Amino acid sequence: KPIFGVEGYLLRESELIDMEQTYVVFDLETTGLKPEQCEIIEVGAVKLKDGVIVDRFQTFVNDGVVIPSNITELTGITTDMLAGSPNTREVLTQFNAFCEGCCLVAHNAEFDMGFVRYHGGRFELSFNHPYADTLMLARNLMHDLPNHKLDTLCEALGVVLKEHHRAADDAAATSEVFLKLLDMIRALGLNQLPIRTELTKQ
Repeated sequence: KPIFGVEGYLLRESELIDMEQTYVVFDLETTGLKPEQCEIIEVGAVKLKDGVIVDRFQTFVNDGVVIPSNITELTGITTDMLAGSPNTREVLTQFNAFCEGCCLVAHNAEFDMGFVRYHGGRFELSFNHPYADTLMLARNLMHDLPNHKLDTLCEALGVVLKEHHRAADDAAATSEVFLKLLDMIRALGLNQLPIRTELTKQ
């Protein structure tokens, strides 16, 4: 049945790349859920090459924001802890350089990618990297779990999650989860990873 005046496009949900990549697995802590209204307060990341962590990135971010009490309760991060930290422009410039040439990975990646793309765009920094989502991968590979939250995956896979909702610890744990998910993909006889790009996200 035609719908007059409507134009539609069919886009792929994901693309496939060879799994032998250098990855940056990262996590953000923020003051809320919407990048247009909220700020990044911590960035944590690890760089994986050949299944081994070869570099790390961690910093608080200080743009003079007052951290809401509910965020302090969730993360343990207080406004005082941000004192002396670099601002968003400095942090995202450094993080962009850290990620150069890499495939990004995050748990519930749309959230983290939304923040780095929005706030990076404020300073003409492009985060158009391909990215993989451990949440999406786990949903497709681990059907017997009650949910696919990061702490649930860590428990199921025997990964130690030290301080949940702290960027550096979440990124390190996510990297271990990601490597185990890659092993599951290889066990299926596959050698390609489904990733997303800005084109597939639209």
